[in-house]
Amino acid sequence: MAGRQAIQKTKDVYGGQLDNVDIWAGGMLETTPDGPGPLFQRIIKNQFRRIRSADRFWFENYRQNRCVRRRCLLID
Repeated sequence: MAGRQAIQKTKDVYGGQLDNVDIWAGGMLETTPDGPGPLFQRIIKNQFRRIRSADRFWFENYRQNRCVRRRCLLID
């Protein structure tokens, strides 16, 4: 019930337009004791993908690791 009250209060603050809610406030309203809601889950997933794609040492980025692999082969 507390969640519904928070949503109603937020609706009142934003004039009934939940589309105008700040991203932080909206994400916090979706968060449950089990973890982040859909908004924060999507943001976290998106950020992880960007970090992973830009990390040349990530094991799946073998095309970016050519120099690193050659150096490892020389060391071994």
